[in-house]
Amino acid sequence: MEAHYEQGSSRAERPLSPPAQMFLHSNCYTLIYCAVTTANPIHIPHLKSHLSASAFASHPRFTTVPVPDPTTGCHHWPSTPTPIDPDRHVIAVPGPVASVNDYLARLASASRPLPDDKPLWEIHVLPEPHRNCAVFVIHHALADGACVMALLESFCSSPVNAPRVCGKPERCRRRRRTVGEVAKMVWFTAVFMLRIYAKLLWDKDVKISGRHGRGGVELGRRKLAIGTASFSLEDMKIAKNAISPAATINDVLTGIVSSGLSRYLHLHSRKAPSKGLKLTGLVAMNLRQEKQNPAVTDLKGWGNKVGLVLNRFYYKDPKDSKYDVLYHLKTAKSMMDRKKVSLEAHLFRKSTDLGMTLCPEVITFFANKLLCNSTFTISNIVGPANEISMVGNPITSIRVNATCSSPKPQAIIMHMVSYAGKAELQILADQQAIPNPQILANLFEEALRQMKLAAITVLK
Repeated sequence: MEAHYEQGSSRAERPLSPPAQMFLHSNCYTLIYCAVTTANPIHIPHLKSHLSASAFASHPRFTTVPVPDPTTGCHHWPSTPTPIDPDRHVIAVPGPVASVNDYLARLASASRPLPDDKPLWEIHVLPEPHRNCAVFVIHHALADGACVMALLESFCSSPVNAPRVCGKPERCRRRRRTVGEVAKMVWFTAVFMLRIYAKLLWDKDVKISGRHGRGGVELGRRKLAIGTASFSLEDMKIAKNAISPAATINDVLTGIVSSGLSRYLHLHSRKAPSKGLKLTGLVAMNLRQEKQNPAVTDLKGWGNKVGLVLNRFYYKDPKDSKYDVLYHLKTAKSMMDRKKVSLEAHLFRKSTDLGMTLCPEVITFFANKLLCNSTFTISNIVGPANEISMVGNPITSIRVNATCSSPKPQAIIMHMVSYAGKAELQILADQQAIPNPQILANLFEEALRQMKLAAITVLK
Protein backbone atom coordinates (compact mmCIF):
# COMPACT_ATOMS: atom_id res chain seq x y z
CA MET A 1 0.00 0.00 0.00
CA GLU A 2 1.44 3.35 -1.08
CA ALA A 3 1.60 6.00 1.60
CA HIS A 4 0.08 9.39 0.86
CA TYR A 5 1.65 12.14 2.91
CA GLU A 6 -0.12 15.29 4.05
CA GLN A 7 0.19 18.56 2.13
CA GLY A 8 2.91 19.72 4.52
CA SER A 9 5.18 16.91 3.31
CA SER A 10 6.05 18.23 -0.16
CA ARG A 11 9.53 17.58 -1.49
CA ALA A 12 10.31 21.29 -1.87
CA GLU A 13 13.60 22.29 -0.26
CA ARG A 14 13.06 23.51 3.26
CA PRO A 15 15.34 24.14 6.24
CA LEU A 16 15.60 21.65 9.07
CA SER A 17 13.82 22.59 12.29
CA PRO A 18 16.01 24.20 15.01
CA PRO A 19 16.12 20.98 17.13
CA ALA A 20 17.16 18.96 14.06
CA GLN A 21 19.89 21.52 13.33
CA MET A 22 21.11 21.16 16.92
CA PHE A 23 21.17 17.35 16.79
CA LEU A 24 23.34 17.56 13.64
CA HIS A 25 25.83 19.93 15.28
CA SER A 26 29.19 18.29 16.02
CA ASN A 27 28.86 19.05 19.77
CA CYS A 28 25.30 17.65 20.00
CA TYR A 29 25.32 14.91 17.35
CA THR A 30 22.62 12.56 18.63
CA LEU A 31 21.60 9.06 17.56
CA ILE A 32 18.66 6.90 18.66
CA TYR A 33 19.19 3.15 19.06
CA CYS A 34 16.02 1.05 19.08
CA ALA A 35 16.72 -2.63 19.82
CA VAL A 36 13.93 -4.95 18.68
CA THR A 37 14.10 -8.57 19.87
CA THR A 38 12.03 -11.22 18.10
CA ALA A 39 10.90 -14.72 19.03
CA ASN A 40 12.84 -16.32 16.15
CA PRO A 41 16.08 -15.56 14.26
CA ILE A 42 15.81 -12.67 11.78
CA HIS A 43 16.02 -13.65 8.11
CA ILE A 44 18.04 -10.82 6.52
CA PRO A 45 16.86 -11.34 2.86
CA HIS A 46 13.22 -11.17 4.04
CA LEU A 47 14.01 -8.05 6.08
CA LYS A 48 15.59 -6.31 3.07
CA SER A 49 12.67 -7.24 0.84
CA HIS A 50 10.17 -5.88 3.37
CA LEU A 51 12.24 -2.72 3.81
CA SER A 52 11.87 -1.75 0.15
CA ALA A 53 8.07 -1.63 0.47
CA SER A 54 7.95 0.12 3.86
CA ALA A 55 7.87 3.75 5.06
CA PHE A 56 11.68 3.64 5.28
CA ALA A 57 11.74 3.66 1.45
CA SER A 58 9.02 6.31 0.97
CA HIS A 59 8.96 8.67 3.96
CA PRO A 60 10.41 12.09 2.96
CA ARG A 61 12.64 12.29 6.05
CA PHE A 62 14.05 8.77 5.59
CA THR A 63 14.77 9.11 1.86
CA THR A 64 16.74 12.37 1.86
CA VAL A 65 20.10 13.47 3.23
CA PRO A 66 20.30 16.89 4.96
CA VAL A 67 22.46 19.24 2.89
CA PRO A 68 24.51 22.00 4.58
CA ASP A 69 24.48 25.52 3.22
CA PRO A 70 28.10 26.45 2.36
CA THR A 71 27.55 30.03 3.58
CA THR A 72 25.57 29.66 6.81
CA GLY A 73 26.29 26.03 7.65
CA CYS A 74 22.56 25.42 8.27
CA HIS A 75 21.08 22.25 6.80
CA HIS A 76 18.04 21.87 4.57
CA TRP A 77 16.05 18.95 3.19
CA PRO A 78 16.73 18.52 -0.55
CA SER A 79 13.84 18.24 -3.00
CA THR A 80 15.24 15.12 -4.69
CA PRO A 81 14.93 11.83 -2.75
CA THR A 82 17.87 9.47 -2.42
CA PRO A 83 17.18 5.91 -3.65
CA ILE A 84 17.21 3.44 -0.77
CA ASP A 85 19.66 0.56 -1.14
CA PRO A 86 18.70 -2.14 1.40
CA ASP A 87 22.19 -3.67 1.13
CA ARG A 88 23.69 -0.44 2.51
CA HIS A 89 21.10 0.13 5.20
CA VAL A 90 20.78 -3.41 6.59
CA ILE A 91 24.08 -4.43 8.17
CA ALA A 92 24.94 -7.91 9.37
CA VAL A 93 27.08 -7.32 12.46
CA PRO A 94 30.19 -9.53 12.61
CA GLY A 95 30.68 -11.51 15.82
CA PRO A 96 31.30 -11.98 18.58
CA VAL A 97 28.72 -9.96 20.55
CA ALA A 98 28.47 -10.76 24.26
CA SER A 99 24.92 -9.41 24.69
CA VAL A 100 22.48 -6.96 23.17
CA ASN A 101 23.23 -4.36 25.85
CA ASP A 102 26.97 -4.85 25.32
CA TYR A 103 26.56 -4.08 21.62
CA LEU A 104 24.40 -1.02 22.36
CA ALA A 105 27.02 0.22 24.84
CA ARG A 106 29.75 -0.24 22.22
CA LEU A 107 27.76 1.83 19.71
CA ALA A 108 27.11 4.55 22.28
CA SER A 109 30.74 4.65 23.44
CA ALA A 110 32.05 4.97 19.87
CA SER A 111 29.55 7.72 18.93
CA ARG A 112 30.51 7.36 15.28
CA PRO A 113 28.56 9.62 12.90
CA LEU A 114 26.43 7.89 10.28
CA PRO A 115 27.71 8.04 6.66
CA ASP A 116 26.41 11.26 5.06
CA ASP A 117 26.15 9.81 1.55
CA LYS A 118 22.91 7.98 2.39
CA PRO A 119 19.82 8.77 4.53
CA LEU A 120 20.72 8.88 8.21
CA TRP A 121 19.48 5.51 9.43
CA GLU A 122 20.63 1.87 9.51
CA ILE A 123 19.40 -1.51 10.75
CA HIS A 124 22.02 -3.68 12.46
CA VAL A 125 21.23 -7.40 12.68
CA LEU A 126 23.26 -9.05 15.43
CA PRO A 127 25.14 -12.34 14.96
CA GLU A 128 24.45 -15.68 16.65
CA PRO A 129 23.45 -16.29 19.40
CA HIS A 130 21.61 -12.93 19.14
CA ARG A 131 20.36 -13.29 15.56
CA ASN A 132 16.86 -12.54 16.91
CA CYS A 133 17.76 -8.86 17.55
CA ALA A 134 17.82 -5.91 15.15
CA VAL A 135 19.04 -2.47 16.21
CA PHE A 136 17.47 0.46 14.37
CA VAL A 137 20.02 3.31 14.36
CA ILE A 138 18.20 6.56 13.54
CA HIS A 139 19.55 10.09 13.65
CA HIS A 140 17.63 12.25 16.13
CA ALA A 141 17.32 14.99 13.46
CA LEU A 142 14.86 12.73 11.61
CA ALA A 143 12.50 11.97 14.49
CA ASP A 144 11.93 11.90 18.24
CA GLY A 145 11.00 8.82 20.27
CA ALA A 146 7.26 9.09 19.52
CA CYS A 147 7.95 9.24 15.76
CA VAL A 148 10.32 6.27 15.97
CA MET A 149 7.56 4.22 17.65
CA ALA A 150 5.07 5.28 14.96
CA LEU A 151 7.54 4.27 12.25
CA LEU A 152 8.23 0.94 13.96
CA GLU A 153 4.50 0.18 14.20
CA SER A 154 4.13 1.00 10.51
CA PHE A 155 7.13 -1.17 9.59
CA CYS A 156 5.77 -4.06 11.62
CA SER A 157 2.14 -3.64 10.52
CA SER A 158 -0.02 -6.41 9.15
CA PRO A 159 -3.70 -6.71 8.15
CA VAL A 160 -4.49 -7.29 11.83
CA ASN A 161 -2.21 -4.49 13.01
CA ALA A 162 -2.64 -1.74 10.42
CA PRO A 163 -0.63 1.47 10.74
CA ARG A 164 -2.46 4.52 11.95
CA VAL A 165 -3.20 6.86 9.06
CA CYS A 166 -3.40 10.58 9.32
CA GLY A 167 -6.70 12.16 10.14
CA LYS A 168 -7.86 15.29 11.85
CA PRO A 169 -6.74 15.16 15.47
CA GLU A 170 -9.49 15.54 17.99
CA ARG A 171 -8.86 18.66 19.96
CA CYS A 172 -10.46 19.15 23.33
CA ARG A 173 -11.87 22.49 24.18
CA ARG A 174 -9.81 24.24 26.76
CA ARG A 175 -11.79 25.92 29.50
CA ARG A 176 -10.81 29.41 30.49
CA ARG A 177 -8.35 29.61 33.34
CA THR A 178 -9.34 31.37 36.53
CA VAL A 179 -7.32 34.31 37.86
CA GLY A 180 -5.82 32.01 40.50
CA GLU A 181 -4.75 29.46 37.87
CA VAL A 182 -3.14 32.15 35.72
CA ALA A 183 -1.27 33.49 38.75
CA LYS A 184 0.00 29.96 39.53
CA MET A 185 1.09 29.46 35.93
CA VAL A 186 3.03 32.75 35.87
CA TRP A 187 4.63 32.10 39.27
CA PHE A 188 5.72 28.53 38.58
CA THR A 189 6.96 29.45 35.09
CA ALA A 190 9.08 32.29 36.48
CA VAL A 191 10.53 30.14 39.28
CA PHE A 192 11.33 27.18 37.02
CA MET A 193 12.89 29.34 34.28
CA LEU A 194 15.12 31.03 36.88
CA ARG A 195 16.24 27.58 38.02
CA ILE A 196 17.15 26.70 34.43
CA TYR A 197 19.26 29.87 34.12
CA ALA A 198 20.94 29.08 37.43
CA LYS A 199 21.66 25.54 36.24
CA LEU A 200 23.13 26.91 33.01
CA LEU A 201 25.39 29.43 34.74
CA TRP A 202 26.59 28.20 38.13
CA ASP A 203 24.41 25.60 39.88
CA LYS A 204 26.22 22.25 39.54
CA ASP A 205 25.11 18.85 40.81
CA VAL A 206 27.42 16.90 43.09
CA LYS A 207 29.17 14.29 40.95
CA ILE A 208 28.05 10.78 41.83
CA SER A 209 30.36 7.78 41.82
CA GLY A 210 30.27 4.21 43.04
CA ARG A 211 32.84 2.80 45.41
CA HIS A 212 34.75 1.40 42.45
CA GLY A 213 34.27 4.44 40.20
CA ARG A 214 36.70 7.28 39.72
CA GLY A 215 34.50 10.07 41.03
CA GLY A 216 32.43 11.84 38.42
CA VAL A 217 32.53 12.06 34.64
CA GLU A 218 35.70 13.26 32.97
CA LEU A 219 36.12 14.77 29.55
CA GLY A 220 37.45 12.68 26.70
CA ARG A 221 36.61 9.18 25.56
CA ARG A 222 33.92 7.52 27.67
CA LYS A 223 33.36 3.90 28.50
CA LEU A 224 29.65 3.28 28.76
CA ALA A 225 27.61 0.38 30.07
CA ILE A 226 23.90 -0.42 29.95
CA GLY A 227 21.50 -1.99 32.43
CA THR A 228 17.85 -2.87 31.86
CA ALA A 229 15.01 -2.60 34.38
CA SER A 230 11.78 -4.43 33.50
CA PHE A 231 8.41 -3.36 34.89
CA SER A 232 4.84 -4.60 34.64
CA LEU A 233 2.49 -1.81 33.53
CA GLU A 234 -0.18 -3.38 35.76
CA ASP A 235 2.13 -3.00 38.79
CA MET A 236 2.77 0.64 37.84
CA LYS A 237 -0.99 1.26 37.60
CA ILE A 238 -1.51 -0.24 41.08
CA ALA A 239 1.25 1.99 42.47
CA LYS A 240 -0.15 5.17 40.89
CA ASN A 241 -3.51 4.65 42.62
CA ALA A 242 -1.86 4.57 46.05
CA ILE A 243 -2.15 8.34 46.43
CA SER A 244 -5.09 10.69 45.94
CA PRO A 245 -5.62 12.17 43.46
CA ALA A 246 -4.13 9.30 41.46
CA ALA A 247 -0.69 9.76 39.96
CA THR A 248 0.30 9.03 36.35
CA ILE A 249 2.68 6.43 34.91
CA ASN A 250 5.20 9.26 34.43
CA ASP A 251 4.90 10.13 38.13
CA VAL A 252 5.49 6.48 39.06
CA LEU A 253 8.56 6.34 36.80
CA THR A 254 9.93 9.53 38.36
CA GLY A 255 9.30 8.14 41.84
CA ILE A 256 11.03 4.85 40.94
CA VAL A 257 14.11 6.70 39.70
CA SER A 258 14.23 8.92 42.78
CA SER A 259 13.86 5.95 45.14
CA GLY A 260 16.35 3.78 43.23
CA LEU A 261 19.00 6.51 43.12
CA SER A 262 18.63 7.10 46.89
CA ARG A 263 19.13 3.39 47.53
CA TYR A 264 22.10 3.25 45.14
CA LEU A 265 23.81 6.21 46.83
CA HIS A 266 23.15 4.67 50.26
CA LEU A 267 24.65 1.30 49.29
CA HIS A 268 27.37 2.15 46.79
CA SER A 269 28.53 5.72 47.29
CA ARG A 270 32.15 6.26 48.31
CA LYS A 271 31.09 8.78 50.95
CA ALA A 272 27.90 8.71 53.00
CA PRO A 273 25.45 10.99 51.16
CA SER A 274 24.54 14.14 53.04
CA LYS A 275 20.93 14.67 54.08
CA GLY A 276 19.04 16.68 51.45
CA LEU A 277 21.54 15.88 48.68
CA LYS A 278 20.02 17.19 45.45
CA LEU A 279 20.37 15.66 41.97
CA THR A 280 18.91 17.27 38.86
CA GLY A 281 17.34 15.40 36.00
CA LEU A 282 16.23 16.63 32.58
CA VAL A 283 12.75 15.22 31.90
CA ALA A 284 11.53 15.09 28.29
CA MET A 285 7.90 16.13 27.78
CA ASN A 286 5.80 15.53 24.66
CA LEU A 287 4.49 18.90 23.40
CA ARG A 288 2.00 17.46 20.91
CA GLN A 289 -1.57 18.49 21.70
CA GLU A 290 -2.91 15.03 20.84
CA LYS A 291 -0.53 13.36 23.35
CA GLN A 292 -0.20 10.30 21.12
CA ASN A 293 2.33 9.04 18.61
CA PRO A 294 1.96 10.88 15.27
CA ALA A 295 0.76 9.18 12.11
CA VAL A 296 3.56 8.19 9.73
CA THR A 297 1.84 10.13 6.93
CA ASP A 298 1.59 13.37 8.92
CA LEU A 299 4.74 15.45 8.54
CA LYS A 300 3.14 18.36 10.39
CA GLY A 301 3.17 16.23 13.54
CA TRP A 302 6.52 14.66 12.64
CA GLY A 303 9.90 15.68 13.97
CA ASN A 304 11.13 16.66 17.42
CA LYS A 305 8.08 17.94 19.32
CA VAL A 306 9.69 17.69 22.76
CA GLY A 307 10.44 20.14 25.55
CA LEU A 308 12.62 19.65 28.61
CA VAL A 309 11.98 20.46 32.24
CA LEU A 310 14.36 20.32 35.19
CA ASN A 311 13.32 18.03 38.00
CA ARG A 312 15.04 17.91 41.36
CA PHE A 313 15.51 14.59 43.14
CA TYR A 314 16.36 14.63 46.83
CA TYR A 315 18.26 11.89 48.62
CA LYS A 316 16.22 10.15 51.32
CA ASP A 317 17.95 7.68 53.63
CA PRO A 318 16.11 4.34 53.17
CA LYS A 319 17.28 3.25 56.64
CA ASP A 320 15.60 6.21 58.33
CA SER A 321 12.99 5.01 60.87
CA LYS A 322 10.48 7.52 59.42
CA TYR A 323 11.13 6.45 55.82
CA ASP A 324 7.93 6.27 53.76
CA VAL A 325 8.02 3.93 50.76
CA LEU A 326 5.58 6.22 48.93
CA TYR A 327 7.57 9.41 49.74
CA HIS A 328 9.27 9.48 46.33
CA LEU A 329 5.98 8.93 44.47
CA LYS A 330 4.22 11.70 46.41
CA THR A 331 7.12 14.10 45.83
CA ALA A 332 7.28 13.20 42.12
CA LYS A 333 3.56 13.82 41.64
CA SER A 334 3.68 17.14 43.48
CA MET A 335 6.60 18.36 41.37
CA MET A 336 5.26 17.12 38.02
CA ASP A 337 1.84 18.70 38.72
CA ARG A 338 3.58 22.06 39.10
CA LYS A 339 5.55 21.48 35.90
CA LYS A 340 2.31 20.82 33.99
CA VAL A 341 0.79 24.06 35.30
CA SER A 342 3.83 26.05 34.16
CA LEU A 343 5.02 26.86 30.64
CA GLU A 344 8.57 25.69 31.39
CA ALA A 345 8.74 22.99 28.68
CA HIS A 346 7.25 25.29 26.02
CA LEU A 347 9.49 28.28 26.88
CA PHE A 348 12.55 26.03 27.05
CA ARG A 349 11.73 24.77 23.55
CA LYS A 350 10.95 28.25 22.16
CA SER A 351 14.16 29.76 23.56
CA THR A 352 16.20 26.87 22.13
CA ASP A 353 14.55 27.33 18.71
CA LEU A 354 15.23 31.07 18.74
CA GLY A 355 18.84 30.56 19.83
CA MET A 356 19.51 27.95 17.12
CA THR A 357 18.13 30.39 14.54
CA LEU A 358 20.23 33.35 15.73
CA CYS A 359 23.44 31.81 17.07
CA PRO A 360 23.79 27.99 16.98
CA GLU A 361 27.28 27.96 18.53
CA VAL A 362 26.07 29.73 21.68
CA ILE A 363 23.07 27.41 22.09
CA THR A 364 25.12 24.22 21.65
CA PHE A 365 27.61 25.60 24.21
CA PHE A 366 24.84 26.16 26.76
CA ALA A 367 23.24 22.80 25.91
CA ASN A 368 26.52 21.11 26.85
CA LYS A 369 26.74 23.29 29.96
CA LEU A 370 23.28 22.10 31.02
CA LEU A 371 24.30 18.47 30.53
CA CYS A 372 27.51 19.01 32.47
CA ASN A 373 25.73 20.66 35.43
CA SER A 374 22.97 18.04 35.75
CA THR A 375 23.10 14.30 36.51
CA PHE A 376 20.77 12.51 34.12
CA THR A 377 18.13 12.68 31.37
CA ILE A 378 14.97 10.58 31.39
CA SER A 379 12.10 10.03 28.96
CA ASN A 380 9.05 7.78 28.71
CA ILE A 381 8.01 6.61 25.23
CA VAL A 382 4.62 5.03 24.58
CA GLY A 383 5.12 1.92 22.46
CA PRO A 384 2.60 -0.46 20.86
CA ALA A 385 -0.15 -1.54 23.27
CA ASN A 386 -0.52 -4.94 21.58
CA GLU A 387 2.03 -7.47 20.38
CA ILE A 388 3.31 -6.85 16.86
CA SER A 389 5.45 -8.83 14.41
CA MET A 390 8.37 -7.86 12.18
CA VAL A 391 8.26 -9.68 8.83
CA GLY A 392 5.99 -12.29 10.43
CA ASN A 393 8.35 -12.72 13.39
CA PRO A 394 6.70 -11.90 16.76
CA ILE A 395 8.44 -9.09 18.66
CA THR A 396 9.14 -9.90 22.31
CA SER A 397 10.95 -6.75 23.44
CA ILE A 398 11.55 -3.11 22.43
CA ARG A 399 14.33 -1.11 24.07
CA VAL A 400 15.54 2.41 23.27
CA ASN A 401 18.77 4.28 23.96
CA ALA A 402 19.98 7.65 22.72
CA THR A 403 23.47 9.06 22.91
CA CYS A 404 24.91 12.52 22.32
CA SER A 405 28.48 13.30 21.29
CA SER A 406 28.62 16.06 23.91
CA PRO A 407 32.15 16.66 25.25
CA LYS A 408 30.58 17.20 28.71
CA PRO A 409 28.34 14.18 29.21
CA GLN A 410 25.86 13.35 31.94
CA ALA A 411 26.41 10.38 34.23
CA ILE A 412 23.14 8.60 33.30
CA ILE A 413 20.70 8.64 30.37
CA MET A 414 17.45 6.68 30.76
CA HIS A 415 14.67 5.86 28.31
CA MET A 416 11.60 3.78 29.10
CA VAL A 417 9.42 2.16 26.40
CA SER A 418 6.11 0.45 27.10
CA TYR A 419 5.13 -2.52 24.95
CA ALA A 420 2.30 -5.05 25.26
CA GLY A 421 1.71 -4.67 29.01
CA LYS A 422 5.30 -4.28 30.11
CA ALA A 423 7.90 -1.51 30.17
CA GLU A 424 11.68 -1.66 29.88
CA LEU A 425 13.93 1.11 31.16
CA GLN A 426 17.35 1.33 29.52
CA ILE A 427 20.04 2.86 31.75
CA LEU A 428 23.05 4.13 29.82
CA ALA A 429 25.72 5.06 32.36
CA ASP A 430 29.28 6.32 32.32
CA GLN A 431 31.32 3.71 34.16
CA GLN A 432 33.33 6.42 35.91
CA ALA A 433 30.11 7.28 37.76
CA ILE A 434 28.10 4.02 37.73
CA PRO A 435 30.46 1.07 37.13
CA ASN A 436 27.63 -1.48 36.85
CA PRO A 437 24.27 0.07 35.84
CA GLN A 438 22.50 -3.30 36.17
CA ILE A 439 22.78 -2.89 39.96
CA LEU A 440 20.91 0.41 39.63
CA ALA A 441 18.35 -1.31 37.36
CA ASN A 442 17.72 -3.97 40.01
CA LEU A 443 17.17 -1.24 42.61
CA PHE A 444 14.61 0.41 40.32
CA GLU A 445 12.74 -2.90 40.05
CA GLU A 446 12.85 -3.30 43.82
CA ALA A 447 11.53 0.25 44.26
CA LEU A 448 8.44 -0.58 42.16
CA ARG A 449 7.90 -3.82 44.11
CA GLN A 450 7.89 -1.90 47.39
CA MET A 451 5.58 0.80 46.00
CA LYS A 452 3.16 -1.88 44.79
CA LEU A 453 3.10 -3.59 48.21
CA ALA A 454 2.56 -0.25 49.93
CA ALA A 455 -0.22 0.59 47.46
CA ILE A 456 -1.99 -2.71 48.07
CA THR A 457 -1.91 -2.01 51.80
CA VAL A 458 -3.29 1.53 51.30
CA LEU A 459 -6.02 0.41 48.87
CA LYS A 460 -7.37 -2.37 51.14
